[in-house]
Amino acid sequence: MSDTPAPDGKSWYKLLILFECRVLGASPESQFCEEQLVLLSATSIEHARLKGEAYVAAHRTVYKNDSDEDVEWAFLRILSIEELLDSPDEAGWEVASRLIDCPPPEAPPSTH
Repeated sequence: MSDTPAPDGKSWYKLLILFECRVLGASPESQFCEEQLVLLSATSIEHARLKGEAYVAAHRTVYKNDSDEDVEWAFLRILSIEELLDSPDEAGWEVASRLIDCPPPEAPPSTH
């Protein structure tokens, strides 16, 4: 498996971007946020920030929910930008993981 360099000799950068879900007419306490982890190629951290801002503008989302309310995913900020020192290979590349509580195991089916 060979490493896959970023296009044009650029480096790979990982951006953590924060969005807020806004529902028109809903109380601010019921709003929630989403963190998106975006992988892109750039020539510098500043270039990665600019490309991240372009990504946000291109992925702005507004729609009606099942209650016919306007829902907007609003960009709040770029939380972090990190240059990745390794390059992905053909087998794939882990971008993120997190530890979560596991649900309790299901009871075995009854044989009666």
